[in-house]
Amino acid sequence: MTTLPSTGNSKDVGDETEAKALTTLIELGYSVSVPFGDNDPYDLIADDGDQLYRVQCKTAWQNKEHTIRFNTHSQTTKNGDYHEKPYTGRIDVFLVRYPPTETLYWIPIEEATIQKIDHPAINWASDYELTHPNDA
Repeated sequence: MTTLPSTGNSKDVGDETEAKALTTLIELGYSVSVPFGDNDPYDLIADDGDQLYRVQCKTAWQNKEHTIRFNTHSQTTKNGDYHEKPYTGRIDVFLVRYPPTETLYWIPIEEATIQKIDHPAINWASDYELTHPNDA
């Protein structure tokens, strides 16, 4: 399979993350819905047959050695002013992609308040890896 290079544009990177998340969730047996428009705080709705999850897709980056981060808030600029808004109460889970390894992490919103997911004093990334039940 040929992989097209990313343009490096943050919108393109986010679209790649969302596409990978959608594909993986379907492969894992979730029913996935995509909200119409881009005004919702979540990117996808994942249905496991028992529960619906409002999923916000994020792309992680390496912050320090052994530490990866992702934004746990939305970022916008209005009239030249920078604004951040947390996702608390607006989503159920972050689905985070780390591009160098193409690993996906399923992180419940209540466990993702300080942005780091691989650091001894915070959370071990391996505890959040999204895997197929047959891979366990």
